[in-house]
Amino acid sequence: FSPARRYAIAVAISACMDTQFSNGLSSEDAAAAENLLRHLGLIADFDDNIRQACDCSFLYFHQELLPTFVNKLYQSGTFADVGRMQLILSAFSDPARELLRCTPHLDAYGPDKMTSCIECYQNYIIGDVMKGEMIGLICTAIETDLRLAVHTKNLEYMRPSNPKVNKMKNIRSYLEMSTLYICDAQVNIKKEVEKYLESVFYNLAAVSLQDAHTYTEMRILAKERYGLDLI
Repeated sequence: FSPARRYAIAVAISACMDTQFSNGLSSEDAAAAENLLRHLGLIADFDDNIRQACDCSFLYFHQELLPTFVNKLYQSGTFADVGRMQLILSAFSDPARELLRCTPHLDAYGPDKMTSCIECYQNYIIGDVMKGEMIGLICTAIETDLRLAVHTKNLEYMRPSNPKVNKMKNIRSYLEMSTLYICDAQVNIKKEVEKYLESVFYNLAAVSLQDAHTYTEMRILAKERYGLDLI
């Protein structure tokens, strides 16, 4: 039901309402046809109307809200809140789909200027917000938990942590999240954590070879507690 077809139907109805024809359409028939065309137009434009109504490109001018949202979801740690992460990131990714690609003031500087603007916005969401407010905190929490668990077992003077006093956040729910889609990029929290721990364990084991066995135990414990596959 393209616009050209709509105009053709409207012209045909107007022609049938010509007073020179005795058997032309009445005003009631024309009103009924107009009502049907309006309903057909709503059905044909349903996807576009939903897309425009749900577009959140205006959030580009409220970027400072995203760190607060992400940190709030991390602090809550419930499965319901974790499931909302993709919804929030999708809303803040809308500016990169249309708003930043339809900026006349950037056209004069060439396509590279527009691309760099989109990349800067993408780096802000992934690098500054996601890694600063969630992924980095998850990496630190897991590394600290592994170190305490292994050192408590190997060092006599260390006492095991009381789980009733020092409650551990439900971090595994973040690791079990599906891949996040942010501005045409993919972010997998579990893989980011694995990459971080592999780098830390390798570098520290290379500096102090006598601690290599300790980091091997941490790798095994990371697999048991968090399902992380560390090399």
